[in-house]
Amino acid sequence: QIVYDYDLTTGDIIWSGSLEKVLGYEREEMGGIEEWAARIHPEDRTEALRLLDVAEKERGIYEVDYRFQRKNGSYRWMHERGFFLIEDDRNLRRMIGMMQDIHDRKQADLLQNAVYQIALAADTSAGLGDLFKSVHNIIRTVMPAGNFYIARYDDREDLISFPYFVDEEDTPPAPKKPGKGLTEYVIRTGKPLLCDEATDRDLRGRGEVELIGVPSAIWLGVPLIVDGMTTGAMVVQHYSDPNAYGAAELRMFEFVSSQVARSIERKRAERALGQERDRIQKYLDIAQVMLLVLDQQGTIVMINRKGASILGYEEVELVGKNWFDTCLRMGDRKQVRKVFEEIMAGYIEQQDYHENSVLTKSGEERNIAWHNAIVTDDAGRTQGSLSSGEDITERK
Repeated sequence: QIVYDYDLTTGDIIWSGSLEKVLGYEREEMGGIEEWAARIHPEDRTEALRLLDVAEKERGIYEVDYRFQRKNGSYRWMHERGFFLIEDDRNLRRMIGMMQDIHDRKQADLLQNAVYQIALAADTSAGLGDLFKSVHNIIRTVMPAGNFYIARYDDREDLISFPYFVDEEDTPPAPKKPGKGLTEYVIRTGKPLLCDEATDRDLRGRGEVELIGVPSAIWLGVPLIVDGMTTGAMVVQHYSDPNAYGAAELRMFEFVSSQVARSIERKRAERALGQERDRIQKYLDIAQVMLLVLDQQGTIVMINRKGASILGYEEVELVGKNWFDTCLRMGDRKQVRKVFEEIMAGYIEQQDYHENSVLTKSGEERNIAWHNAIVTDDAGRTQGSLSSGEDITERK
């Protein structure tokens, strides 16, 4: 803990406690209120000073969390709590308080929240582009991420692409064959890399990497791994502050990378599934017979364009509706529903072929010749029915 005695009139602060151990400063190096304020992280400074002003005016307790710059240039999360001793008649205007290092606890909380937010983004993002933006914004909450990109490696094409790239100095690279950049090094080794000037010099000296793009003061990259396979890399870099990242940021970045990799893979799978579904739907739409899928309750899960047309509906009007209540004559519903329920329960076998009447949106009856099959899951459990129907009204 660090203890202080702040003179509100002069701005001087007397410091004591574990100052050098926690922040690296000697007492005389800490200075007064202006030096204290200047060392608060720019993103936290305005709120810390606002709360100080409020507490002084109200003569209340000052309590705040902020990042404070250590002597080596890095930042630590600190919790500060102080109270005012103000007696106007005695000209007493002081503030007594303490600063406590809460960096590890705060980082753990931020990390846990980041992992949760990334998982949530995978559920709520409309696509990969939105997911990448969300991940970038979440990473900003745990470390500097003004320069951030995601690289994807396609092993079939042997190409590295950059589907998300935000950088203050560089432009997004075009897809390319793997070379000897730091990104390729991370993908090739499948290991995280914190690369400062000394590490970069060592890697280049051993021929492992070559300079590609604008050099940065420090570079941090982690592999994106799914089922033991490296599918890409996630990178942050800082062009001016060599202390922007350290061992703590490396551990955090590596920890969230697994959630990021899973989320990206999930979105890719969803996109591929959507494309496959759209392709199948095109085939269904050009089919010249009605195709109908019902779940175990008789709810319409899918009907193709031809089927909806026969019934006089748009497809969206039918999906989610009960087939028996919507498309059968009132007098047929009870009996047909009973037979369907017994088939779903396994009490009787479904007929491969049968004919019956259906009711269109306009109330017209059409005769349909059906071919039927049971839909089951991987374990063989009945999930519903798949039927193809041909309109044979004119033949009758």
